[in-house]
Amino acid sequence: MRQTYLQHSKRRKKIPFGIIAAVVVALGAVGWHYLFPQSLSEVTQGIARPLLTLQASVSSSGFIGAIKSKVLLEQEVAALKQENERLRLSLIRSTLLETENKELRSFLNRSEARERVLAAVLTRPPQSRYDTFTIDVGSNRAVSVGDVVLGPGEVPLGTIIEVFGSLSLVELYSSPGRVTDVRLSGAKEATAQARGRGLGNFVIEMPRAVAVSVGEPIVLSGITSRVLGIVGAVEVKETDPFQSVFLSSPLSMFSLRFVEVERTRAL
Repeated sequence: MRQTYLQHSKRRKKIPFGIIAAVVVALGAVGWHYLFPQSLSEVTQGIARPLLTLQASVSSSGFIGAIKSKVLLEQEVAALKQENERLRLSLIRSTLLETENKELRSFLNRSEARERVLAAVLTRPPQSRYDTFTIDVGSNRAVSVGDVVLGPGEVPLGTIIEVFGSLSLVELYSSPGRVTDVRLSGAKEATAQARGRGLGNFVIEMPRAVAVSVGEPIVLSGITSRVLGIVGAVEVKETDPFQSVFLSSPLSMFSLRFVEVERTRAL
């Protein structure tokens, strides 16, 4: 009986080694924190530092990737804008031609033959006179003063004002002070005069009663519908019965390499 009691007593007093070890580690950590707080902080930082470095590296890679994606996106947007402008001009011209063809069906007895000569642009401002440029064709290709010079998309640029053996000088329609007869496209068909302001820019003074919208094409007067410029702004003053319409050529003279000279003769 006594032996059995002693055996049960020994079993009740036995504590698992794992619990003892955990208590010792916890008490040691608490004591170390109060005795050496700076050391514990350094140990903690040492453990955390690799994780923080990895996180910063991942964040940096994501930031650089975002910048590259933004640059590529901006380039794509710029290219799409250029293509959209080209298609818009093509649509404008197609619409104008369709309207013009309907009107010309009753004028079948009128005909004009146009011969065109391809020319390279040699000099432009500031190498040439203001709002003029030179081309590599002259009397050797039978061009003459007054011939119209066209850019891509049949955009009218100006006329030849001087002819030499193998060179010609072209003056832009936008030359300051130069006046060109124009008309609004579409159903309004209002006529006006565009005054050159230099470097492909024009201004038109017309009655306020004529509705003009930004983005509207202005074409040369005549049998053909060639877009001289696109309305960029309309300025209206309350005390003025006229409005100022500002337009710009759809082409930049500084980027042109080739043009066409149109020679016209009546049949």
